[in-house]
Amino acid sequence: MSAVRWEHVDTVVHVEEGRTLLFGDLPDHSVALDGYVQGPFIDATRRRFSFDHHGNCLGLGTRASCEQVMHALRLGLDPKGLGIFLNHLDADGIVSAWLLLCPEKASRRMVRTWVCRLGEWDVLGPGLAGSESGERFARFVEAPLEGWSPGSGAIQSLRILKDCLNQVDRWFDKPMERRLGSPVTSEPAKVRIRDGGLWVLQGEFTDAARKAYRGGAAVVLVVETLQQGGWRYGIASRSDLTGFPMTDLLRMLAQEELELQPDLDPSCNWGGGSSVGGSPRKADGSSSWMEPARVVDRIRMFLREPDVPGDHGPVRGAALRNRPT
Repeated sequence: MSAVRWEHVDTVVHVEEGRTLLFGDLPDHSVALDGYVQGPFIDATRRRFSFDHHGNCLGLGTRASCEQVMHALRLGLDPKGLGIFLNHLDADGIVSAWLLLCPEKASRRMVRTWVCRLGEWDVLGPGLAGSESGERFARFVEAPLEGWSPGSGAIQSLRILKDCLNQVDRWFDKPMERRLGSPVTSEPAKVRIRDGGLWVLQGEFTDAARKAYRGGAAVVLVVETLQQGGWRYGIASRSDLTGFPMTDLLRMLAQEELELQPDLDPSCNWGGGSSVGGSPRKADGSSSWMEPARVVDRIRMFLREPDVPGDHGPVRGAALRNRPT
């Protein structure tokens, strides 16, 4: 995605695909959402805020970005004059931005209910039974993303952002659409490898993970072959309770990716959270040059020996949403 800058009343929304910043580098009067800064942070003096649930935290014990924003607004956060920063478009980030643009709606009962359902879904995903209503909301909000790719130009990306924000309005303004939700159109996920607790699949990330978890998988790898060459990967464990060392795995993969792509911006490398992660998110839509067999081998290594020795460096990659596109 080309960098998008949208001025809306007294707020500017920035979308920079795959980019991450350290909290110390975030400008004053800014809000970083859903992985733009890794981890939740607050600097009230300089009016800098990071509402994130991927880095520097335990996924099971951290609210989704949209829930963090909602509660901050209800506790008195004034978003006027704050710049909003996103590094990808998904329901969690979009609803977070929508709340900051419409802060008066954060206290409405219906909004609170659905933001919490979405947050539960975004953080815990298909590993949690009973989260289907949050998934339905997410799919509805993300409907304009169908057929869109991160490598699109700034004009198209801005239109998509506005369409997604309008979807949130439609969800709350039109109860019939809320009941109907958004139909699932993806093809069934295909299992490529089933090896004990590891399943490797092709298909839409959420559907693939759900299928694997129902079959008893502890760790899921979803592989997508890209038309421009290379692959895109999503990795998830059922929850933090599995004990799978996701962050250690991501560090190793990020280090090895830099050997294949020496010019790769470290902030766009492999990254994620304590139970979900994925391959590089580059502005042109490309991702990893690492072959699937190599990624599978590294996952198997950590499944056999969770405490793999060595310093693989910090996780600096962009946070991965539960439904990568």
